[in-house]
Amino acid sequence: VPTTVAWAALMLFIPNWLIWIILVGFTLSRLPQLFVSIMNMRRGKPTAVSISAIVVGTASMACWAVYGFIHEDPLVLWTTGLAAFLMLAIGGLELYTNKHAERIAANSASST
Repeated sequence: VPTTVAWAALMLFIPNWLIWIILVGFTLSRLPQLFVSIMNMRRGKPTAVSISAIVVGTASMACWAVYGFIHEDPLVLWTTGLAAFLMLAIGGLELYTNKHAERIAANSASST
């Protein structure tokens, strides 16, 4: 709670251009997960990423996108769009990887 209050207070007093940089930076914090998902896809290694959490997160971002559209707030629209893209890309890669790993396991089970 103190950290949230501190960040909220900071957002009220710092310049708008710095808020953009901070929020885009926080949004890009999901980028390492995208790289891990790509590496796991190449290895054919199933992961424990929660698809239901990705769906809930994407639904939340859709609500934020509507809010940003209604209030004509480009910062909310940009960060929400970027976050939604990352979440959907991670979700798609994870679904593909898990299906691919299942096919590999089924093929190796049938060949033995």
